[in-house]
Amino acid sequence: MEKVDGAKRKLKEPIKLKVGVEVDFVPDFANEIKEALKALPFDYVIGSVHFIEGWAFDNPKYVLEYQKWDPVKLYEKYFMAVQVCAESKIFDIIGHPDLIKKFGFKPKNDIMDLYLATAKVFKKNNVCVEVNTSGLRYPCKEIYPAKQFLKICYAEGVQITFGSDAHTPEDIGKDFDKAISLAKEVGYEYTATFTLRKKQLKEI
Repeated sequence: MEKVDGAKRKLKEPIKLKVGVEVDFVPDFANEIKEALKALPFDYVIGSVHFIEGWAFDNPKYVLEYQKWDPVKLYEKYFMAVQVCAESKIFDIIGHPDLIKKFGFKPKNDIMDLYLATAKVFKKNNVCVEVNTSGLRYPCKEIYPAKQFLKICYAEGVQITFGSDAHTPEDIGKDFDKAISLAKEVGYEYTATFTLRKKQLKEI
């Protein structure tokens, strides 16, 4: 936080700069995560699921592990983990909520029931969904969440935020025009922003 405040002071013109964090949700450490975050003055906290039974499923090094799973069972397990993440009430935002599709492995079956159950959990626990453009840079070639998932979130009254999941400066805000277009197409008129964990709605 001190570095961010220092950077603000060095700017010739003031800009609005929010400070947030993305946290890996590990159920066994939920209490520790919650306590650690209490002492930190973040504007927002994103909760994400990156592991299934210890497997870092979004890491290219372990992509062959997908072949060991039945796609339907894998998606069921993933979305159950995402639901538990939302139910923890630790987070303001659920990050890239269908990250499991990153490498293009998808069930052939209809998974609308998983989307609907997950959206209902998001609404019940008052968490926002991150409309994340980084999927466009990976094999799935699709924004997180998928259009059908986002439609269901909208129908269930789940609010959204936007993110680019930038790991390099050039990816900051990348493809936001596409994310905004998708959100508007689905029906969204507002995005949520946060200041010290307090939510405000802003017209898109």
